[in-house]
Amino acid sequence: VERGCGRRLDPETGDIYHLKFKPPPAEIMDRLVHRSDDQEEAIRVRLGNYHSQIDGILPFFKEVVVKIDGTSKPDEVFGLVSKGLEGL
Repeated sequence: VERGCGRRLDPETGDIYHLKFKPPPAEIMDRLVHRSDDQEEAIRVRLGNYHSQIDGILPFFKEVVVKIDGTSKPDEVFGLVSKGLEGL
């Protein structure tokens, strides 16, 4: 939830920043937009939907599912995903 809630969009460039993980330059802070789908309630609804649906389909993919810790830095997560795909 924290990752989604902290995202901000620069409408002039299309760049996406995060207030904690990828802070924007101070001079553009006033023009950044907090999208409606990045609000905490919207994120919680999306996560609730995901969790309610994943249990029903996961058994069909148990042979090819690789668990990845997605809380690390993007480059580290990419490495884990790449390694997981090599095993398929």
